[in-house]
Amino acid sequence: MRRIMIFAASLGLATISAAQAQKGAPAVLLESHVSGTPGSNPLRVITPTVISHTHNLGGSSTLVLDISGEESWDPLDDPSNTVVVVPLGVGAAMDGIGWDVNLTTIGGSWLSEARFYFDGSDHDLTGLFLTPGVGNNFGGTNVNFTSGGVIDLTDNAIADIPVLGDGNLYIQLYEGFDDVGDAADATWVAGSELTISYSGGGPPAVPTVGEWGLIALGVMLLGGVVVVTMRRKRQLATA
Repeated sequence: MRRIMIFAASLGLATISAAQAQKGAPAVLLESHVSGTPGSNPLRVITPTVISHTHNLGGSSTLVLDISGEESWDPLDDPSNTVVVVPLGVGAAMDGIGWDVNLTTIGGSWLSEARFYFDGSDHDLTGLFLTPGVGNNFGGTNVNFTSGGVIDLTDNAIADIPVLGDGNLYIQLYEGFDDVGDAADATWVAGSELTISYSGGGPPAVPTVGEWGLIALGVMLLGGVVVVTMRRKRQLATA
């Protein structure tokens, strides 16, 4: 279900210490990036596990990704960061986002500091920042954050993210404030999912777990047909 959400800057907690208050400016849940470039492409690139994929040529398609076990390390574009590569196809445009994630912080890191950056052409001029734990300026273990469904970008005055160049959507996991350089500050633990809504493009390049099962079944059935046919021919030849 797609829905509209109103976004506001977090005010933080009045009781946080003065030292922690200096960790960074208040974040927003979703923030559009429309000018300049974030920087060079990080080094650690992975292909995520696809939980489900509904491809609709006449409208928006939906892709659910499993990011369980992935870590949030350093500031945007640090070589230590993880970049999730999602093949949507040239001409696609991300038009909605949903999440149901579980976050565990490490050391003095805050829940509000673990973030995502979505980019449709490997650091082009249009992108999207997502902070699931916005306003939670403290640490936590296995804390759940959910959007409650897919949030439409344009309905919330955020531009769609066009997919250009190689047809991939890039999702960088990064920290709004880096507590420890070259070390993980947080982990997206078991059950963490991101839902991408997009228009255009094509089916995922890598089959989902369910699709692999159907492919294997099809091969087995085809093999059975071939065997039966060959046996039938032998019987006719010897008759």
